Amino acid sequence: MNQKRISTKGDEVLSLLAEGESTEVIAATMNLSEPGVLYHSDTMKKKFGARNRTHLINKATQAGIIRRNVVGKELDSIFK
Repeated sequence: MNQKRISTKGDEVLSLLAEGESTEVIAATMNLSEPGVLYHSDTMKKKFGARNRTHLINKATQAGIIRRNVVGKELDSIFK
């Protein structure tokens, strides 16, 4: 996969999505509007050719954009 150019805000949105945060929480955390969060999310979905947020996280993880230990930590807490 070609290297994707992601903005700093896009990277932060992606990280918070990977942690399972909602649009509302991401907006509050980043001091953005909810439409702003959706804009960044939609832009990254287009860049990665992802159908939805789950697919986006999967593709970004495969590309090495999201570190597996962040996603793995989240999954570990779910299956305990």
